[in-house]
Amino acid sequence: MKLNTLIIPLFLSVNSPVLYANENTSDVIEPIMVTIPAGTFQMGDIDKEDAQPVHKVTLPEFSLGKYEVTVREFRHFIQASGYEANTFLTVE
Repeated sequence: MKLNTLIIPLFLSVNSPVLYANENTSDVIEPIMVTIPAGTFQMGDIDKEDAQPVHKVTLPEFSLGKYEVTVREFRHFIQASGYEANTFLTVE
């Protein structure tokens, strides 16, 4: 059996896993996730005015999909979840 994976936008996956059903079967597709440890980094660039000021950003541990989302997988996600895509995205 071929298993397709879906990486959903990070803001949807940080607090709870999202599952969706493949439109052609009753199989539930669950993305393979990896854990990103908590940490602090410097954000910004002193040489670019629109990236100033350089500042510390601290993020908690979070999960992120291991693989990129294909257009087909994202289309399945939109159709299965009712997610309202931005106007620049079209679902055929």
